Amino acid sequence: MIILFLVCTNAGVFAQTKIVDLQCELYRTYIDDRMDQWPGLIEQLEALGDSSVSAQKEILLARYGLIGYYLGNERKDEARDELTLAFEQVERAKLKYPKEAAFYCIDACLHAYQIALSMVQAPVYYARHQAALRKAEELNESEPLLSFEQANMLFYKPRLLGGNKKEAIQLYQKTLELMGQQKCPDCCWFKMMVELFLLKAYYETDDEKAFDTLLVSLHKNHGELSWINKFLDSQVIE
Repeated sequence: MIILFLVCTNAGVFAQTKIVDLQCELYRTYIDDRMDQWPGLIEQLEALGDSSVSAQKEILLARYGLIGYYLGNERKDEARDELTLAFEQVERAKLKYPKEAAFYCIDACLHAYQIALSMVQAPVYYARHQAALRKAEELNESEPLLSFEQANMLFYKPRLLGGNKKEAIQLYQKTLELMGQQKCPDCCWFKMMVELFLLKAYYETDDEKAFDTLLVSLHKNHGELSWINKFLDSQVIE
């Protein structure tokens, strides 16, 4: 019994250590513009067999980031394939953890990608998107992914349909504040991505002072980021 306990304990510690290592590798490849390595890193995360909330959330966020990368580089077929895998995983996660708001937020994020891929079916996908956000808000209105996706909705939605980039900025800022209250590793690629979305919002609202301040901070904390201008000019929704 003692040996079995030690084996199980060591296996758990190993898995957690490996997840942190892979989180940091996702971050390093992100800042170095090597996101083509992400499918392999996601496979490694899945191979650990960790079904915990934190592990499943990490995998889903990585898939979310990869889909955005594909869309930003006009690789729509790959985006659709990854989106299918992400939906399958998020449905399993919602069934296993029905009280976890983060998975409903990610579900909404994925429906937003569906809208980007097929504007013809936007009314159907938007209804599902809103239902997922309402459920997440019901479960935990302080979930950072909730304010993040609410910000995305306001940022990308046409102004005539209720879009508001300045309100989106406030929600991106709220997301970062909420993330700051949670335990987040130093090499957290998702936190940096939220900062980049905020930077893009400053860029598109011509807030030069806020833009310059955040840009300096990003370079200081993450290095050269030679691809940042390409990101600022990229469009997920055409």
